Amino acid sequence: MLTPALLLIVGASLAWSGLDFVRKRLADRIAALPLLVGLTVGPLPFFAWWAWSSGGGFGPGYWLPGLASVALNTIANLGYLRAVAVSPFSATIPLLSLTPVFTSLLAVPLLGEVPASLQWVGIGCTVLGALVLNLAAGERPTAALRAFRREPGSPIMAGVALLWSMTVPLDKLAMARSSPALHALVLTGGVAVATLAVLAGRRELGGLRSLGVAVGGLILALLFSAAGLSLQLLALRIANAGSVETIKRAIGGLLALVFGWLAFGEGLSWRRLGAVATMAVGVGLLLLPAGPAGAATALDRIALPPGFHIALYAEVPGARSMAWSSNGILYVGTRDVGKVYAVEDDPKTHRAARVRVVAQGLNMPNGVAWKDGSLWVAEVERVIRFDDLDHHLDRPPAPVVVNASFPRNPAHGWKYLRFGPDGKLYVPVGAPCNVCLPPGPVYAALHRMNPDGTGLERYASGIRNTVGFDWDPRTGELWFTDNGRDWLGDDAPPDELDHAPRPGLDFGFPYCHGGDLPDPKFGRERPCADFTPPAQKLGPHVASLGMRFYSGTMFPPEYRGRIFIAEHGSWNRSVPTGYRVTMVTLDGGRAVAYAPFATGWLREGRPWGRPVDVLVAPDGALLVSDDYAGAIYRISFESR
Repeated sequence: MLTPALLLIVGASLAWSGLDFVRKRLADRIAALPLLVGLTVGPLPFFAWWAWSSGGGFGPGYWLPGLASVALNTIANLGYLRAVAVSPFSATIPLLSLTPVFTSLLAVPLLGEVPASLQWVGIGCTVLGALVLNLAAGERPTAALRAFRREPGSPIMAGVALLWSMTVPLDKLAMARSSPALHALVLTGGVAVATLAVLAGRRELGGLRSLGVAVGGLILALLFSAAGLSLQLLALRIANAGSVETIKRAIGGLLALVFGWLAFGEGLSWRRLGAVATMAVGVGLLLLPAGPAGAATALDRIALPPGFHIALYAEVPGARSMAWSSNGILYVGTRDVGKVYAVEDDPKTHRAARVRVVAQGLNMPNGVAWKDGSLWVAEVERVIRFDDLDHHLDRPPAPVVVNASFPRNPAHGWKYLRFGPDGKLYVPVGAPCNVCLPPGPVYAALHRMNPDGTGLERYASGIRNTVGFDWDPRTGELWFTDNGRDWLGDDAPPDELDHAPRPGLDFGFPYCHGGDLPDPKFGRERPCADFTPPAQKLGPHVASLGMRFYSGTMFPPEYRGRIFIAEHGSWNRSVPTGYRVTMVTLDGGRAVAYAPFATGWLREGRPWGRPVDVLVAPDGALLVSDDYAGAIYRISFESR
């Protein structure tokens, strides 16, 4: 079964390729400046609606990077239209794969980020493919540079790739001070205004009448643009950005050859196919995240308190939530991988003896919970159960559907799963948005139900997205993490550690964030005083996920009863934060301290790992899952 992430990426790629095809058709009939006005004015109603529905505003420092991006995008779009108008489709569109090459090279002087060995190989493959792309039949590879310059649109499109690579950091800075919807509105509207100004300055506004000959094409371009952007943003919420970019460039390059051959009569050769394939491989290597082997060698970067040690426990692709069975089997859920793993422990080496796939083809099976010999697994729209799984790891039984009544929304649709001390199964449903009024009582809430799926009831509300909760072993009271909304700036709002000692509490979303920050759009409707404040404000945008009370005996006594939290790390902050494990100290049921425990997954502003969940092992060690590096780590303590 194809995962939702892959379906979204492929859908976005097809939409962008369709847009490329329509723009090429239009560029053959309409001059570049009027066409750019039509292509940018058309989507404005969609972006205006998106900005209105998502709320937010412009923070300090937005306009410098925002307008700089408008200027570069205006030049790049005009260059794009010029390139496809003067040169074959199949000779120009694949050259956009140079964008990540330029991004990587610009990061060396600007950010001090030197590519790793495989990334240099990726740069070489992409550049080689770009040069070989336009070699004529019979020409030697030594003539590649001359062939590249011979095709007039090729240098122009390479320049477009350079300009678009320069907009990446500008867009990141701008969106840290606004919302993606507002920035998209400014970007699209700004390009339209700038292009109109150029037309007015040249006294060529009359050229806009030429748009009337291609109304159907402009409408089609609008649909492709809206679909591509929407699907890509949804894909980026649940998939690695490198995966999105790699698949998009590979599909785009291949379809450029197919469209060029079928629609524009352009030649199709094995050499050109090989060039596109080489560029796709190069982009994949450029954007390849650190793998498990890299995680093992990078663990010396992790800083821990004296006496603590960290080691690689298991290599599990996409490892997220974890649960121990009564027989000592570690079950691990994933998100976009779509699999559930069983990890068998070797007590002599304190490492995994074997890792097996026990379920696959599932819809974001993030949450796993064990009870009475069975494994419960949370997908987006349902909870399923595998009976007596410990004894059938080689031939897992078919799952039993426990409850299939949950929404299918992929946004914040992946679920954490735990059995509480009351014997009930706790299941969250996140808000299907950044910030909005929940479309029904099932959203933005934590629910519980009987193990057989009956008796579903809402336990707590006003929770944007919790992906981790646990019960204080001393009191039996529930604590959970909650991810704050985006696009209120780098330093607001905080993530939250919340305390729900009884059912029926409301924690404020979407009206209030962090206990005292009214939402710019919804805060006028209800004051923050109406809601339960967080027990502890966590770092802004740290993406606090899994959490556990430490109940083992290996760590020093003062650690017993502390809460460990996996912070997955920010995705849109101008200066990344999180990418660590933190701990909260309680005193009399109150949070009195919040401090880092394990740091170092973020190096020079770039992550090589992203903690997702924490779990106390039977021997008292702390396990940490990492979906980015595909690993599970074991943190132990040894007194000296």
